[in-house]
Amino acid sequence: MPKIEVVKIVVNRKSLHLSYFTDETEEAKAYDRAARKYHGQFAVLNFK
Repeated sequence: MPKIEVVKIVVNRKSLHLSYFTDETEEAKAYDRAARKYHGQFAVLNFK
């Protein structure tokens, strides 16, 4: 059974649930998309 991970990001001191993933790469990409959207040039990304 694959391990399911929850992806969240904090925006304005609130935790936003993004989705559930079983693949670490897809999980990181989803976080990066949200980080760019909410934090813009100040986002800390997994991938450039």
